[in-house]
Amino acid sequence: MVEVVGDMVDLNSLQLSQCPEIECIFDITSNAKIDDLIPKFVELDLKFMDNLTGLCHGPPLQVLCFFEKLEKLVIERCMKLHITFPSECNLQNLKILILCACKSGEVLFPTSVAQSLQKLEELEVRECPELKLIIAVCGRERDGCNTREDIVPSQMNSHFLMSSLRKVTIYNCPMLESIFPICYIEGLSGLNLIDIILAHELKYIFGECDHEHHSSHKYQNHIMLPQLEVLNLSFLDSFIGICPKYCHAKWPSHSLRDLVVKYCPKLAMSWIGVMICSEHSQHSRNKVCTILQKCIFQC
Repeated sequence: MVEVVGDMVDLNSLQLSQCPEIECIFDITSNAKIDDLIPKFVELDLKFMDNLTGLCHGPPLQVLCFFEKLEKLVIERCMKLHITFPSECNLQNLKILILCACKSGEVLFPTSVAQSLQKLEELEVRECPELKLIIAVCGRERDGCNTREDIVPSQMNSHFLMSSLRKVTIYNCPMLESIFPICYIEGLSGLNLIDIILAHELKYIFGECDHEHHSSHKYQNHIMLPQLEVLNLSFLDSFIGICPKYCHAKWPSHSLRDLVVKYCPKLAMSWIGVMICSEHSQHSRNKVCTILQKCIFQC
């Protein structure tokens, strides 16, 4: 398309839907660079692209610059597209990521890529049947390959990990085991909505981390998700709790205003108590009563 039309120096957004002939969006196998062709490009929206197999074709170093510019990426019903974020890529400007009915592999983000997501505000993942982890756990192999994540939690500055994230939506990802590693808990202080439905293998929102480098007492006085307002946990057959027992972080009952727990048969009643009851002032106790009226418990 670029070869026919010419340089698209003012193009900043591209939306394609039901274009069965297209196999890749940008082909830079020639000497051209994406920055030279579309220097202002920041938004890509792809839906029902039956034969799309890749976003970019070309030398790896030239392709990586494409990811650095993106602010919004939406991919829905592109059944042949295997979503991969190379460990070398930088998603420093990405604010919105929406994936639906795509091949994702077992891990969406390598640890190194997740550390670049400081501007991510909205994450929505739907109908990704292969996905087990949103973010790679340290030492976890990816897609059966020998690619290992060597960055340990003690080397991360977790206060800057996804610090802008406000909304997380997960729907019908049956193999998903957890949303974030527990070592990311401090870096999600701005999160105010979590909506998780139909994730049959999900055990925790904050899953296991590398115990060799992770202290069980690190978060003893830390308040997890201090701005969380909306929490929906529905049809989670294996869900145990928000995080493993060894994490002693405090739950922000004071901020939670809408809570739905529906058909989570393995969720301990103690966790429900933690979510809605703590030490409250009279004002907070009245607020808890309001929350209880909105809850649906079928545990």
